[in-house]
Amino acid sequence: MLSHIVVFWLKEDLSEAERSAFRQGLESLKAIQSARSVYVGAPAQTGDRPVIDKSYSLALTVLFDSIQDHDAYQVDPLHQAFLGQFGPFFMTTNDDISGQAPYRIMPGIPLDLMVVFTGRDPNR
Repeated sequence: MLSHIVVFWLKEDLSEAERSAFRQGLESLKAIQSARSVYVGAPAQTGDRPVIDKSYSLALTVLFDSIQDHDAYQVDPLHQAFLGQFGPFFMTTNDDISGQAPYRIMPGIPLDLMVVFTGRDPNR
């Protein structure tokens, strides 16, 4: 199984209606057939600890059975429509959240922790 995790920092000047629409847009990704499960959430109201970052607006976790399912998700018309409509709503604030991340964050693109293997690789 694969986990695709995306953390979004919404622009500060968005209205409550725009923030709500953005969340509904994320929820709409649940209709993509190649996704096994889709979860949308805001930072949990846990106690303050130095290892917990609550600065983001929303996070998206999508589970897939295979890399092929992930690739199909990326080009799915619902995903592309979400990006087209809501891309202007989010920003990134850091270009290296962990200080050692093996990825580069580009302006206007969410921090994408991308494909994390959470079980046996079904392609092997």
